[in-house]
Amino acid sequence: MKRLSVIVTIVILMILIVFTLFGGRIYELITPKVQVMVVNQSMKFDDIHYLVIPETALTEDNCVYTVTGELGFSKTIFTVHKKEVNLIVLESEYLPDKSLFIESGLVRGEMIITSAESALTLKDGDKVIIE
Repeated sequence: MKRLSVIVTIVILMILIVFTLFGGRIYELITPKVQVMVVNQSMKFDDIHYLVIPETALTEDNCVYTVTGELGFSKTIFTVHKKEVNLIVLESEYLPDKSLFIESGLVRGEMIITSAESALTLKDGDKVIIE
């Protein structure tokens, strides 16, 4: 019985050491990776500024996924938040193709996930790694 408890103790200590040494690497392997952009481009029409986002960032239900960072022990932990946005349709020959104009729902400086396909499996509150 004494020998069994020593073996169990050694196995548990080995598992603790492995997770301590390789915990960061394991986190990176199981956490989804996403590409983001900072919303900072706007266009002015009729004295109103509209934020410009790529068409690929919009989901089917007129939402975008934003990413916020929080300091962890050794790295920044990024969390996904789903936000509904109000789109506006603007007609002009000077507008960039594949761009959408946001009337409300986002603020300048927010990070958004640029590909809605990579966000299909995400839900509000998930942790991600920025590529």
